[in-house]
Amino acid sequence: MVFEGVVVKISADLEGIWGEMTPYILKKRFADVGCSIDKSSREELEKVILLLEEKTLAATLGRELARKKALQYMKWLKESCPEGAI
Repeated sequence: MVFEGVVVKISADLEGIWGEMTPYILKKRFADVGCSIDKSSREELEKVILLLEEKTLAATLGRELARKKALQYMKWLKESCPEGAI
């Protein structure tokens, strides 16, 4: 997967919040988008990040910090594979 490094970074960041629940939360958000952690497109990963921000992070950290984290995740995604590179 092209974005494996991004998912690993996001997972590591989220583990600081949810600990061992992180893999289950990520699987749920990927399933909500209709893809899997192993096979997802850039667009699907963007949707997962937005769901994490809106539904998961906002409830735990508040909207402002959730937005900051989502922007960081989007930055990691852009750095891993700029648009048009695939």
